[in-house]
Amino acid sequence: MTKDFFKVNRRRLLEELPEGSLAVFFAGAKQYRSNDSMYRFTPDRNYYYLTGLAYPDGVLLLGKEAGGTFEIAFIDRPAPEVEKLWGPTPTAEESVELTGIEEVRYLDRLDGTLSLLLHRRDFAYIYADEGKMALGGLTEADLFLERLRRSYAWLQVRNGRRVVGNLRRVKTPEEIDCLRIAARETVAGMAELIGKIKPGVHTYELRAEFEYYMTRNGMEGSVFLPVITTGPSIRYLHYVPDERLRDGELVLVDLGAEYRYYGADICRMYPVNGKFSPVQKIWYEAVRDVLLEMEAALRPGPTLQYIETLGRKLLADRLKANKKIEADWELSKYLPHGITHFLGLDNHDIGEDCPLAPGMLLAAEPGLYFTDFGSDLNFGVRVEDSILITENGSEVLTKDLSLDAGEIERVMGERTAR
Repeated sequence: MTKDFFKVNRRRLLEELPEGSLAVFFAGAKQYRSNDSMYRFTPDRNYYYLTGLAYPDGVLLLGKEAGGTFEIAFIDRPAPEVEKLWGPTPTAEESVELTGIEEVRYLDRLDGTLSLLLHRRDFAYIYADEGKMALGGLTEADLFLERLRRSYAWLQVRNGRRVVGNLRRVKTPEEIDCLRIAARETVAGMAELIGKIKPGVHTYELRAEFEYYMTRNGMEGSVFLPVITTGPSIRYLHYVPDERLRDGELVLVDLGAEYRYYGADICRMYPVNGKFSPVQKIWYEAVRDVLLEMEAALRPGPTLQYIETLGRKLLADRLKANKKIEADWELSKYLPHGITHFLGLDNHDIGEDCPLAPGMLLAAEPGLYFTDFGSDLNFGVRVEDSILITENGSEVLTKDLSLDAGEIERVMGERTAR
């Protein structure tokens, strides 16, 4: 990404705001892991989308008034004692060149700048990045807005997250390139795992193999903690126990590579011993066929919710055909999650439902999860692809990893025999 990409994003946001508006976005802070150990810092995605900066503690302030617009970024003042620990940070002058932001100041000037703007100029609204989850329940935006409300009760607070999220729905060619790379490496990394799947292997070994592949091939790593589960544990959506793969069971592999903060998302099912049992194959192919039908419906025009509703109806039809339910509403017994979401800077990318348009990326992930303990239906099935909406339809970016049950068995047989 060049600084022009981020300049255009700021301009597009300012065009959406009414006159008399300020908008503020926070980079986020480093998070303590334990004692003096820190998690690796990753910037808030809306802040990154508007600045291109990936350093902690930064603040972006945008303004729109009758006379025009302005952009001011606030960053940490370089401090030699801090840089000895964490490395060099850019100066204000260097940050102007990096981002194309009109003016960059140090953070100790943020409160004074805001005070002057709100006392001397006619701002009625402030847009902030609300609605995010945070440790302790309060984000930097929440705490910032609390201070503003106490001092400027007349200022109307509006949700900037919604506005930026809607801008992020359609990707530029540069963003699509990043997502293609992430999808390609996710497929390649998962293909590496297929030959490792066999009875006796632990799920943590498979996660380690994928993480190693990502790092070795220039990815930031995984866009989320890889979900690799087996047997009855498949029914718990984000449960990642360290388990031993067992003969006769399935293993679910749900993961995605992250490249320059853009992430893919893919899920596949594999029989641990290389062969689907008859009942596993019935339900695997039922869910897989729903995914293929959802993908066939993806094109400009339908909304994301339409695709969601279509997929849920198709899953309910499969359950009814197999005498598991009698009415569509009973699907919730076997499907506890949504089956479509946008992709981008976040794995579940933000943006309101809308008619699909070229340049949008999304994931489709139908699934069924059985809780018939003591029977042969003691497992779950989920499959997922990353998909780009094109001018005339859609392109499945993860299509090179086969969904065909016979092909899966053939490939597993070849690779485990080596």
